[in-house]
Amino acid sequence: MLHDGAKGETTVARDPIGVRPIHMGQDIHGNWAFASEVKTLQEVAKPDSITAFRPGTIWTSKDEKFTKWYKPTHNWTETPIEKFDEASALKRTGELLEASVRKRMMSDRPIGTFLSGGLDSSVVAALIKKQHVEGGMNTNLNTFSIGLRDSPDLFYANMVAKHIKSTHHHVEVHKDDCLNILEDVIYTIETFDTTTIRASTPMYLLSKYIRENTKDVVIYSGEGSDEITQGYLYFKNAPTPLEGAQDAWRLVEQLYEYDVLRFDRTTAAHGLEVREPFLDKSFMQHYWNLPTNIKCPRNGIEKFHLRKAIDVTFPGLLPKEIVWRQKEAFSDGVSSLKEKSWIDEIKDYANATISDKEFEEESRLLTPTPLMKDQLLFRRIFNKYYGNIPLRIDKYWVPQWVGDNKDSSARHYKNLHNTEQEAKIMEEHTRVFTTRV
Repeated sequence: MLHDGAKGETTVARDPIGVRPIHMGQDIHGNWAFASEVKTLQEVAKPDSITAFRPGTIWTSKDEKFTKWYKPTHNWTETPIEKFDEASALKRTGELLEASVRKRMMSDRPIGTFLSGGLDSSVVAALIKKQHVEGGMNTNLNTFSIGLRDSPDLFYANMVAKHIKSTHHHVEVHKDDCLNILEDVIYTIETFDTTTIRASTPMYLLSKYIRENTKDVVIYSGEGSDEITQGYLYFKNAPTPLEGAQDAWRLVEQLYEYDVLRFDRTTAAHGLEVREPFLDKSFMQHYWNLPTNIKCPRNGIEKFHLRKAIDVTFPGLLPKEIVWRQKEAFSDGVSSLKEKSWIDEIKDYANATISDKEFEEESRLLTPTPLMKDQLLFRRIFNKYYGNIPLRIDKYWVPQWVGDNKDSSARHYKNLHNTEQEAKIMEEHTRVFTTRV
């Protein structure tokens, strides 16, 4: 935000993807107010005037209009694979990702990184460690994972931490730890979206752990990769590579309403600054320039190009099991494979809290209409604090091309998610974890 006192004009701009939040609203006199959180604007602005500031845009008080400044280009065409220089493209993908990590390592405060054991957070952690080693720095790198007992994320994160020799913090939580903070989480992230809340709850607890148990302030994350590289399992069902590429761009444009909102709010609530290398403009533009049949799932493997780029550009950087590990949504990855999942625990809690009659009567009055009791539970809590402002979202985050399934959890799509294969891999490796909390 810039204010020109001589002209009496104010200019406000937001970053390309909306990583940093801005909301705006008018008071009863028509004056504009800007804040990172809705709850702050509620104190000064008219409820029906509060709205999110669109990413990649500039607003001026002179004409009170928005101008789009971030205008990336996209390649919506296919190229015959035999005519595509894949070796060069793979090398460039790896180089740009490493450059993006390096660019974001400047900090005068202690750094650490989230580590779920999935490809995205793992490669970010490994590249940070690589920079430390090559720079001759003896800097310790803290890595942090969270999950219920026997969750795949805890298992794979431990595998990566041992491989890159980080100081790993293995935070094991109980379902009651998560259920007990649901209201705090919804109040903090200011949304009623089902998927966002499910994933925000363990991230909120992990951020709280980092704040209370370490000196790390700057935390790195693999966020944004799934949207850019078509990492969600449902992309395997895309009717055509073009439709997959177009839906990936849709997800990127909506990041500020869902995943970006989650990781910014849950970390900032505990005084942490999150950095996300995959959302670097140069890296994103390179990926969008790839032909649609190159950046789509290939050989039945989601984000195939990214995985292969890491495999060939940085041999040995990560275990093969991590480079080619099947995508696991955060709210699924923190769940136990042997016991009830975190998502099912929420569903059970909502079913015990809300009667069938209450669900039927309340749901029909809401937009978007809750389709499950946990959605109504989240909406009740949201409305308790923000019910007098316009909707934060007009639809729930749901995958495409998966039929009539109501739930966004990938584990509900048996043709896409192979939990048996994952359990087998876990059983084949020695399971020795570090710090237990």
